[in-house]
Amino acid sequence: MKRRPSPSRFTESPTGCSVPWVKVFDFAVDDALKIATKAKVKLPAGPLKGAALGAALVGAGLDKDGTFYTEFMLDKALSHQIHMQVMDDIDAKFSEPIDADYHRITNQAMVDLAHALGKKNVKLAKFH
Repeated sequence: MKRRPSPSRFTESPTGCSVPWVKVFDFAVDDALKIATKAKVKLPAGPLKGAALGAALVGAGLDKDGTFYTEFMLDKALSHQIHMQVMDDIDAKFSEPIDADYHRITNQAMVDLAHALGKKNVKLAKFH
């Protein structure tokens, strides 16, 4: 069985600079929390951690056919409006191609997580 190459932890900007995916991911989380707090969005106090948290995040990103989309996960975790503002902020801070790579790599990471949790039927979005 051929192993699929793991996603690069770097994304290339239009200027050729490498930006670690985790830096964009951390920015997205921090930005979303800042926006949600300012908008007085009440975030759920979830006791989830470990595998339960991973399964909940994977479940939030699934469409009706079992394909994982980062967009669905973000819409359910926050709201569509906050999700779109965070994406605009990523575009402004990093670039649109970096934002696209953030989605592509996050999709792959979440599908890999789903499979590691035994959810082998979770599919990767065709965005790739």
